[in-house]
Amino acid sequence: MPVLRDVAYSIWKPATYAEFVKRGGRRAFVYLLVIALPLAITGAVRSGSAVHWACESASRAVAGGPDFRIVNGLLEFEGPEPYTITVEGVEIGRVDTTGVTDESYLESGKSGVLLLRDRAVVQNGFRRQEMPYAALGGSEPLTRAGLVGTLLRFGGLAWPIALLWLIGSVAGKLLAALVLSLGALAILSARGRAGGWAAAWVVAAHALTLPLLLGFVRVLSGASIAAFGLLYWGAAIVYCVAGTSSLPPLAPKDQSAAGAPLSG
Repeated sequence: MPVLRDVAYSIWKPATYAEFVKRGGRRAFVYLLVIALPLAITGAVRSGSAVHWACESASRAVAGGPDFRIVNGLLEFEGPEPYTITVEGVEIGRVDTTGVTDESYLESGKSGVLLLRDRAVVQNGFRRQEMPYAALGGSEPLTRAGLVGTLLRFGGLAWPIALLWLIGSVAGKLLAALVLSLGALAILSARGRAGGWAAAWVVAAHALTLPLLLGFVRVLSGASIAAFGLLYWGAAIVYCVAGTSSLPPLAPKDQSAAGAPLSG
């Protein structure tokens, strides 16, 4: 398949970047979309599934647990604390309004919820979100029955959330390529290579191949990679440098124009 061949050449043969440039920026744009989709789709499905599972599990756990209510932004819990929230024998969270449990209870890379005196902390993989109870608003206390209904309604939004994740992920990769193309343009200029911004865009799109594959493996495996952002951008820059080496040098007259002082 041409795409698989381009993926292989983008990683193992940066010298072929000159051939990619000849194809034009539109084909590089399509290529970037194609290689970004596996990561975006995997992240979206995992995100939507996690939201749906969390809401369904939490609603069952809340319905079968001690009574409580949230009044004036504070949680009033009527059970023993710390209280472990379990679903089918699996621990998914903890309630503690006493201050004994802190956020270190939640492990990075896993999913869980911690209900504290004034806020809820939700861990979804490598993402952690806090929601102060005061943000719920309303003058009426939030009861157990009310929360069960809210969780079930929110669980129905799991796949719209996944779609937004998909769109945001693809848009983020396009933005990353745009930013990287500015770096590639600077490298082209510094090394006296031909092509201009159009070539820089193509080089940047293909330079993101290995970083995107690493991101896909990271999301698929759920592994925590230290300083992944540094690895991601470092690899992209290395491929930008290697890719620009394959482009022809500027013609002598273009080099003279590029180095000529401004007059006026």
